[in-house]
Amino acid sequence: METDVDRVLASVRKKRLLMEVEVKGLIEKKEEEISIPLSIFSERLGMLESIVHYLRDSHGLSFTEIAGHLKRDYKTVWATYQQAKKKYKR
Repeated sequence: METDVDRVLASVRKKRLLMEVEVKGLIEKKEEEISIPLSIFSERLGMLESIVHYLRDSHGLSFTEIAGHLKRDYKTVWATYQQAKKKYKR
């Protein structure tokens, strides 16, 4: 299914407003995006705990990668995950 972003990129490519390298960079950025489903949020875990737990367990991201996506310190992400694991076991 073609999205709005796909249509815009196709249009831009046709009009040659961007060089091919720039278009490829935009596509790569689009592919790097991660969607967070609302269903991961519950009363059991805090918002950050839910997101970190989801990214680590469902997407297999490292703490460093998660920290980069969330613009948080690696140590904060690690500690948040540890706390989420404790709460999740209960």
